[in-house]
Amino acid sequence: MTLTQSLYANLYQGGINEYKNSNEKKSLSLFKESCKTEGSYFCYEIGKKFFLGETLNKDYKNAKYFLKKACEKDFLKACNMMGYIYGNGLTGKKDIYWYLLKEEIRSGSWYK
Repeated sequence: MTLTQSLYANLYQGGINEYKNSNEKKSLSLFKESCKTEGSYFCYEIGKKFFLGETLNKDYKNAKYFLKKACEKDFLKACNMMGYIYGNGLTGKKDIYWYLLKEEIRSGSWYK
């Protein structure tokens, strides 16, 4: 792990620690910084934790925010989760575009 990767991992882990200490505002700030500066992997990991309720409380709104950032950077697992969120209307109105995107990823046509 490079020094730069270590710094970002520290932002990510710092966000987890702040969340566990009930400092949600600070944790979201650290998560956003980690996502912005490092990129898709950390965006995906944060979004996945919100989506599944792993370590962080289940929160589809925050999951959507971070997964969308990862998906926009071509992290396909994040796109698949976004398809599930939108296709099932977990944050409001169903959006067929994201559902179809999820189906394209599942079928493999995304890669062609």
